[in-house]
Amino acid sequence: VVLQRLVFNGMADRATELAVRLGELPPAAHEDLACVAFIHRAHAAVGQIVFDVMADMDHRRASAEAFEQIGDFRQALSQRINLANCYVQVGAYELAEQELRVALGFAERMNLPVSIANSKSNLGHVLGLLGAFSASERLLRESIAMFEQQGNLRLESATRTYLAMTLFETGRDAEAREEIERAISVAPAESDRIFALSFRARLELTEGDVERALADATVAV
Repeated sequence: VVLQRLVFNGMADRATELAVRLGELPPAAHEDLACVAFIHRAHAAVGQIVFDVMADMDHRRASAEAFEQIGDFRQALSQRINLANCYVQVGAYELAEQELRVALGFAERMNLPVSIANSKSNLGHVLGLLGAFSASERLLRESIAMFEQQGNLRLESATRTYLAMTLFETGRDAEAREEIERAISVAPAESDRIFALSFRARLELTEGDVERALADATVAV
């Protein structure tokens, strides 16, 4: 838990140091599956913050498998969604789709509304990357409706950005522009607007508005 907080607060050096110390735990700790699952989760978090996607991927997969073996499917679900995001980063969209369908199945069986919406959001994005635009749009709109009901503005903003991407890829530029403006307006914090601003910059470039695109890209960076 401490390591996770260090990661989320951008303290990469201290998080890495703590991860190394976790690796020095006595052998008995590595025989306890629950301990193993959390150790892998911690190492994955460090991999994420230092942009080591392969380490992040390997530890997410190991963590998910260990959590499943001890019956902690909530944690396994979270790790599988994160693993799918790793696959997206390396362009392995089909593998990402497989992981997200497993995650969605877990979420639906356990009746976890936030996880269902999150799985649909990520799966919708991946399907858009794979060119399955109709299915992508359907899942993304379902997810947005759920996040609106839950009051989860951060994930609503991210999902609206995914939807804008799908709409743009299908030539519906005006709808994409409308959706990205909504994504920016509902973002609860400046950091949550970065993703949407980066895509709006792309839209502005296609519209020939280089000055505004540069301004948005500068803020996003």
